[in-house]
Amino acid sequence: MIVGIADPLRFILDLLAFFSIYLMLSISLNLEYGYTGIPNFGKVLFFAGGAFIVGATTTRLLLFLMGLSSKNYCNFNVLYASEVTNQLALNPALSITMFIVMLLAGAAVGGLLGYVASYPAIRLRETYLGITLLASGELLRIVARNYDPLICGTLGVSVPDVFAWIPVSIKEAVQVAIM
Repeated sequence: MIVGIADPLRFILDLLAFFSIYLMLSISLNLEYGYTGIPNFGKVLFFAGGAFIVGATTTRLLLFLMGLSSKNYCNFNVLYASEVTNQLALNPALSITMFIVMLLAGAAVGGLLGYVASYPAIRLRETYLGITLLASGELLRIVARNYDPLICGTLGVSVPDVFAWIPVSIKEAVQVAIM
């Protein structure tokens, strides 16, 4: 029995989406360490901080804007995200607005965490700086994983599809092009 990929184009587009995320990370690390010689082990703090805020607020904000209840959010977040996705499929303007707002929010939180982390970092030598940034990224991961109100702890959250209004045949190509 030969096992293959049912839709090779979809696989390639999914692969490109993940590739582009890690490409952004590796290019930023190359600029820091490759050209300046500054090691940065705290990159996870900024990436994860922005991602946690987007994951924690997108569905809740859209439920609030649509006048829907978010009671017992952590247990029913998959259903809430599905309902919000259905509403976003009918309203492209709201979808695009939420995409831009959440993109800016994630970048702002990442930048704010970077600004806050820079205070102790300015006074440390390279070795201690690396350990401090590594520990701060790990601390954020532990807090997010164990603090249920943020991203529902170990259950995680589902995020609505802001591109639900785009036809399925070209949806992934559009997503990769946006990245």
